[in-house]
Amino acid sequence: MRNMYVVASELARGHSKVKAQVCASEIHSPNQKSEYGQIIKATRAALACAVAAALGFFSPLAMADNQVSYADAQTHVLDASTPPMSYSGTDEGAALYVSGVATVGWQPTTVTGTGLVIETSGGGADDPDGGKYVSNAISLDHYAILELTDAKITTTGIYTQGISAADGSKLTLTDSTLTIDGNFGVMTLYTGSEATLDGTIVEAANSSSAQVQQGSTLNVLDGSTITLAQGQINVVAGNTATDEGSTLNLPDSSVSSAGTMSTIQGTNKAALNLTNATITHTNASGAAVQANNATTLDITGGNITSAGTGVYILASDARIDGATINA
Repeated sequence: MRNMYVVASELARGHSKVKAQVCASEIHSPNQKSEYGQIIKATRAALACAVAAALGFFSPLAMADNQVSYADAQTHVLDASTPPMSYSGTDEGAALYVSGVATVGWQPTTVTGTGLVIETSGGGADDPDGGKYVSNAISLDHYAILELTDAKITTTGIYTQGISAADGSKLTLTDSTLTIDGNFGVMTLYTGSEATLDGTIVEAANSSSAQVQQGSTLNVLDGSTITLAQGQINVVAGNTATDEGSTLNLPDSSVSSAGTMSTIQGTNKAALNLTNATITHTNASGAAVQANNATTLDITGGNITSAGTGVYILASDARIDGATINA
């Protein structure tokens, strides 16, 4: 028994790929409020997975997914020879999980990759706190850095989301595709995180939206296109008056939506910076661009087309210069 725990200890410190590929979903809970509590939970979960692996408790079926996780404050470089990453479990897992490491402060873990395939079709189990678990293709937290080029990211199934980024994490997608077929979002950025889409194509079915909140930033650059069925880009400070404002920077790119919600919406200290952008809203309800409650709206050039309202402004500051608005 004593030797078993020695083996388990070695595995838990990262000396086995079993933890990375099978147990990634067990060591991450983006809804945890306490960093200390999350560390304890991660340590216990990693140890449990290590013991199970050492004893041979994982079945071939359980290893069908290829989950990958990095949480070691190192830099990892991946290429197209990397096997597709996937997660189909019913809990809140992720195909790719990257996290910083707690030392005196959080030390970032960096992953760069070219030609990667990342997909999830999981989620749906009952959450003891209410609702259902949602799985992610990519999950980042604690100052993680992820830079992908020519990546193909896909979600299928109701309880799936493309990207979750928290705690000052940074994501860059260049010349990539993000295909969303689930109901729980293109991405959620919170607690000071940042995502940059550079020449990237996003297509989202159902009501999936991009949520930018709690001091986070979304940059949509260089001809990127975001096509939303019923969703929107929602930029908001957070749930309380003390939450920091969030930002959308959208130069030389396009966003469209056919839903009843406004295509782009800023609320509670949001900053919307649209430069030579094309915004299209094809529903008679809602607006192409909506600024609410102390939002700062800056539109320079570009084209805004709406079957409903073009630009809706409520209790916010707005500057519109040289834009063409058809509504």
